[in-house]
Amino acid sequence: MRRVKCIQYPLAQPPDDTVISGGVRRITCDTDSIRFVQASGDEPSVERHSNRQHPQVFTQGQNYWFIEVSDYWVEQWGLDYGPPGRQADKLLLAMNIQLDPGAILTTTARTTHRGVMFDEDWRKITRDGGFQSNFRAVETEPDHLDIDTTVITSTMEALEDRSVFSTDLADHERDVINAIELYTDGLYSFDMSIQWTYFWFCLENVLGEGRGSGHDTKDHLIEQGFLSREDAGKWKNAVDRIKHPDKGVDGSLTDISLPRPIRCREITSKILLEHLLQ
Repeated sequence: MRRVKCIQYPLAQPPDDTVISGGVRRITCDTDSIRFVQASGDEPSVERHSNRQHPQVFTQGQNYWFIEVSDYWVEQWGLDYGPPGRQADKLLLAMNIQLDPGAILTTTARTTHRGVMFDEDWRKITRDGGFQSNFRAVETEPDHLDIDTTVITSTMEALEDRSVFSTDLADHERDVINAIELYTDGLYSFDMSIQWTYFWFCLENVLGEGRGSGHDTKDHLIEQGFLSREDAGKWKNAVDRIKHPDKGVDGSLTDISLPRPIRCREITSKILLEHLLQ
């Protein structure tokens, strides 16, 4: 069995600085040859990259898992190919894209970026008048996650190494490669402005074509019932403002009413996954 260590993050911290505990209690797969084992908080682990060894410590509020993969799936997913860690990162991306938005699996420890957090009525929550937390805390983290190996296999095939600079790609194929990179950057960012913009641009690359792709994307979200006309318009307008701060965007983005970043991730994951599995 091959073992891959990953972390499931709580997406934000409450305003009293109490670290969110708990997280996903159980992860299962549709085959016994892939197992998810939750690590204890005091279990040592060392990540090896080439000739370097980086000791990994367990941090309060992060939930550590080991993914145990049989030799069959190691071969099926090419986990021994390419630079160290690249295929494991693709594996986690293929898992993340089908998971509940309350969970993020990653092999790299990250520190939560502090920005702005809102309450249920989108009122800004501050700490001591100025120190502000990231975006809204997740109301509920999923108690149980189930992962489909067929979806993983199809997604990893769609994520096969291709360069956007290849000469034999059609324009839309380049757009899809860009969409995957944008989705990945948005997924692993704790900056809400990056989440909103990168997920939107991911959708533009998948749904739009050339000039006017932003309008194509907005129309698709409305027509397919993902968002109301008002919310789709707010999302697009906010991204336009983030792109062009000279038009008067508030640096902290507290004057922009938007769908929650976690909802934007849910929509983007669904649309991108459907496109990759076509």
